Amino acid sequence: NAHYYWGQAAMNTGNLDLALQEANKEAKINPRGAGPLLLMGDIYYLQRNYSKCISSYQLAVKMQPATSDVYVKLARCYRLLGSLDTALSLLKQAEALESGNPDVWKEMGGVYEMRNDAEGAVQAYRQYFNLAPNSPDRGLIEDRIKQLLNGQPTGE
Repeated sequence: NAHYYWGQAAMNTGNLDLALQEANKEAKINPRGAGPLLLMGDIYYLQRNYSKCISSYQLAVKMQPATSDVYVKLARCYRLLGSLDTALSLLKQAEALESGNPDVWKEMGGVYEMRNDAEGAVQAYRQYFNLAPNSPDRGLIEDRIKQLLNGQPTGE
């Protein structure tokens, strides 16, 4: 467990190479544990290596039932690779597990944006605000909603 926590601490301080080394050490010591694989998925996401991000999360799901948070993380990596149908399918699974998870709706908004479905994105973002009214990214998301309602591109 020590390598897992060292890896998490290294990731939190931005030392992703050390974090990955520690996660790999923990995976060797604890080959049946999903924790190191979830950590690896988080690290690969931060490194923008979305294919490895997906692989790590999928292996973790094989070892333990996925939570809605893991489905959201998987969906995010699929979205960033452009696999929007897969991302949406995973988000629907996450919603079925926990419809009150605000991250499901935030990520769904991102998928709809990439699909150029402004109405769907705005609805998803509004549901995100219903569930997380004090979210730290509220101003950013509100700006995106304004852009979507005005028919302007929103970036990512």
